[in-house]
Parts: sequence; structure tokens; C-alpha cells
Amino acid sequence: MILSSEDVRPRPRFRIERALVGLGGALYLCVAFMAIVHSENGGEPNYILPTIVAALPFCTFLAFRYPMIFPFGLYVALVPFDSLLQVSGGGATLGRFVAIATAGTMIIHALLLRRAFVPHRAWFFWAATVIYMAVSLLWTTDSANGVLVTLTVVQLFCFMTILAMYPATKTEFMVGLALVIGCGLLAAAYGIQQYLAGNVSGEQGSRLSLTAGGYEMDFNYFAASFILPMAVATCFTFYSKHTIAKIASGLATLVMMAGLLVTGSRGAFIAAVAIFLYFGFRSRFKLQVAGFLAVVGSVTLLFPSVYYRFANDPSGQQGSASGRTFIWQTGLYSLRDHILFGTGVGSYADTYDRNFLHVYQASFQGWSRPSHSILVGGLTELGVVGLLLVLASWYVSFRQLKIIPKTSEWFGLRLAFESAIVALFAMSLSIDPTYIKYVWLAHSMALMLLNQAVPRAMRLERSPLRGLAPLIPRRPSVERGVSARVR
Repeated sequence: MILSSEDVRPRPRFRIERALVGLGGALYLCVAFMAIVHSENGGEPNYILPTIVAALPFCTFLAFRYPMIFPFGLYVALVPFDSLLQVSGGGATLGRFVAIATAGTMIIHALLLRRAFVPHRAWFFWAATVIYMAVSLLWTTDSANGVLVTLTVVQLFCFMTILAMYPATKTEFMVGLALVIGCGLLAAAYGIQQYLAGNVSGEQGSRLSLTAGGYEMDFNYFAASFILPMAVATCFTFYSKHTIAKIASGLATLVMMAGLLVTGSRGAFIAAVAIFLYFGFRSRFKLQVAGFLAVVGSVTLLFPSVYYRFANDPSGQQGSASGRTFIWQTGLYSLRDHILFGTGVGSYADTYDRNFLHVYQASFQGWSRPSHSILVGGLTELGVVGLLLVLASWYVSFRQLKIIPKTSEWFGLRLAFESAIVALFAMSLSIDPTYIKYVWLAHSMALMLLNQAVPRAMRLERSPLRGLAPLIPRRPSVERGVSARVR
């Protein structure tokens, strides 16, 4: 008897889910009862704690069985607000700890399944770049900051590695993309609400200002977090087969565009336009993209702060990109002595201070300034050799997706990630992308897309965690569409 893989797929069992729901409900009732008793004794009832306690069993179940939903979804939700969620004086953020939890659950999941993917070629270029950055600690002029930067980059690269090897199914991957859009939409809605509530700063009070715990959100970094969600949402706007999904994705794109505009970030605005233009040139929906771009243009008229910043340079020096050209001239002065290998990772601010009195600035930019450019920062810190490695990593991340043909069901997402990489690189010309988790996430999810379209699977011979196997859904021994003989 010949049956397809769908016929031999085991039926889902809900015993664990029911037990966890029952346990969560019991915990909620117990803690809620304690909160009510506390309120009767003069305190205010707090139902946040009962909700968290009740969610713990189900979140634990999701972490082991569907880590792309939780805790990965929580990580994606926290990334836009990463700079506001610092939990220690050393710069560690809540997002970092959630990333560690996500990596741990994905590793356990892969070990239980005894399956993982071989990373595609961009991963090897990023590995070489990270190794070179670590080696440059030997000659950096700012060892303390160089170590901090290197540790951050190594952690982000390790998370990229786990995502690139995680054996996600098509459903898990699509859920992950939906979470990326959903979290970007919520972040944009919150930013717009705060902007309309009067939390603004900058020239004529035209830019969104978010603060928490003494920390202030960087305008450009918050705007950068919308690039990847907008690219994915734009893809579903044109390539989804369901009308409701098309409309929902289009509306989500418009809301995220508004969230980007209230930050007043010129670099993010250019990056967003690059996404739409890329889809217009590469997709078959040229007229639809043109019409959608006209709708997006009308949305920009509601938040004209970006146009104001293009017309009026805040530094008072037209053409200086808010003083960036002065910062770049000061940093590049060091190339006379360090053009080949640079002054070392994390040393730009120190190099800037050393050259400050040697370079004239028409508008004073202060001391210890960051590079505000992937090109200038990379050339100054890593030299010509390091900058070539960085550019090669970005280029390979972009070009590796060309193996997905136009006839593939993944072609729309190929355009989404290609446009996101192009847009983020364009934005990186005026900001420092090293610490931006969404930049690394975009490159990581491009590797995950290749695992779906052109998988290179490797199978672990033995799992050391077989005792936890009941928590993981069984996978059929054959791939979809391939027949299996059942005796």
C-alpha cells in the first residue's frame, strides 16, 4: 500500500496542552484570590502577577515545542525598545536575556529532533568578519570599549548561527514572519500614540521622544526597527493569495510608515523608499507598487517632520548631514598611519578625540563622537582589510538569495529580504549598525529563508535529551510530496 507523507503524519495529541491550560487556570485562580484578599486588606488588586503566573506553564510548553512563537516572538517585540530596557549598568538589556533564552530553547529543540541545517555561505563571511574584529583587539587604541563591542558582536553572531541552523518548519517560519510584522505594527502604534500625546523633542518639537528609567530612545535606531517588518509586510501585500491578508499587510505597512515618520529619521525615510522602489523594479506588480507608493506618499504629508529636516539641517551647516561630515573628517584623519588594519575595534571615539585638535570643524560637534557610518567607522577601526570583509558579508547576504528562482513560492520573500538588506545598508551609511539587533535579525532570517527554499539538512546521530522527547511534535520520516511505503 502506497501512502503519502501526509497520510502517515501522526495525529495531534492535546493531552499536554489540556493539562497545561488546566494548571495555568488553577494558578491564576489561586493568585487572583490572593490579590483580592490583599485588596480587601487595604491594598490595590494587582492582576498582572496572576496573569504572569498563569502564563508560565503554557509559555514553558511553547518554549520547548514552538520556540519560534515563544520566546522568539518576545525577542522580536522587545528589539525596537532595546535601548530603553537596560537592566544593568554594563549595558545589558532585557532583549539580550530573552535572546539567550530563545537560543537555549532552539538548541534543545534541535537536539531532541536530532536535526539541524547547514548555514549558507553568508554565515562564513560573517564568521570571518567577527574573527577579524576579535583579532583587532590586539592593536585597538581603546581596549575597554573594544572588548564591549566585540562581546556584543559575538553574542549577536552566535544568535545568528542558531537561527541559521534551527530546523524550522514552513509553518514555524511563517509564524515567525507574522510575529515580525505584528510586533512592528504594535511598536509603530505605540510610537504614534506617544507622538500624538506630546512626547516629542528636536527641532520645533517635531520628533518622537521615548524615555524610560533615565534612558532615551535613539530616533534612528527606533526607526531602523521598522525596515524589516515593512519589507515583509510589503511582500505579503502583493504576493499573498488571500485578499484579507493583502489588505491587512498593506494597512500594517502604512501604520509602520507613519511610526517611522514620527521619528523624523531621514536615513530611515530613504531606506523605506528604497524598499518600495526595489519591489517596483524587481516584482511583476509594478503598477500596483506605483499605486501603493502614491498612498504611502499621502501618509507622509500627515507627518512632515522628515521633509522639514531635509530642508533645514539641524547643525546649522547645510550639507553637513547634521554635522556628520565633520565627524567623518576628524575620524578619517587617522588613516595616514592606520589605513591597512585600522585603529582596532571599538576605537572610533578614542581616535576621534586624538585627532580632534588636528581637524577644523566649522560647527563644533563635541568630544567622543561615534562614527555614524558603516563605511567611515569600518575603515577607521578595521582598515581597508576589515572594511572589505564587512562589505563582502553584506554583499553575499544580498546575493545568496539569487538561488531562489522567480517560479518559487518563496520569491516574494526573497525580494522582501533583499530589499531589507539594501535598505538597512543605505541607512547604515549614516548610523552605527553594530549594536542594532534588527540588522543582525534581517541577515539571520535571510539565512532561515534559504533553509526553507534550498535546505541543506544535517542529522544528529544521537540526542542526549531523549527523555524530553514527548514535548516535541513528531516529524514524518519523509518530506512533503514524497511517497512512503507502509507495511
